[in-house]
Amino acid sequence: MSGHWATPTQTLLARARDVDAMTSPPKRPVVTPDGCGPVVSVRGEPVQGKAVPDTSEVLAWVDVKNDGDIALSGYDPVSYHAGADHGPLMGKAVHETIIETLLQGRVRYRFASEENLAKFRADYRCLKPKYGGFCAAGVGLHDKLASADPLVWDIDPRDGRLLLFCSWEMKAEWEKDVDAARQKADERFAGLCAKASQAA
Repeated sequence: MSGHWATPTQTLLARARDVDAMTSPPKRPVVTPDGCGPVVSVRGEPVQGKAVPDTSEVLAWVDVKNDGDIALSGYDPVSYHAGADHGPLMGKAVHETIIETLLQGRVRYRFASEENLAKFRADYRCLKPKYGGFCAAGVGLHDKLASADPLVWDIDPRDGRLLLFCSWEMKAEWEKDVDAARQKADERFAGLCAKASQAA
């Protein structure tokens, strides 16, 4: 019976590679020039697939407490855009997508219908909540990431993005000078995310 036998030199090289693999530090993920690393599923697959995240979502802190939590307390982010009289609708588990973030892992969004889920996937950058779904006034006026109430909200007339607030009082404070508050929030949000990441 014929077979392949490794030479002593090949055996020594193979052993050296094994030792090197056991003692080398784990490889860090490759980071692209814009700061966005590879986006991979952390624990399992989503119910209805993944939306494609952009750099700001991958790197931003989002208003959820744990990996795999549901954003907006389960409200459908697309339904906020149906008009102020309509109000947000509660999403359903069967209509769900997951966004991967480097800072927190998975963030789940639910939708009231398959149609709204499809809209979110097609126009994700415009339909995701602004400032990670945190209180806009907290970011812009108080320099902090404060959890928002999904029933206290507005649509930013400048870019059509969803704004959330932690109370009606904070919303009123924001509305006293929207342009100044928005400018401060735009400038501060990335820094607040970086601080939150360091503290985690």
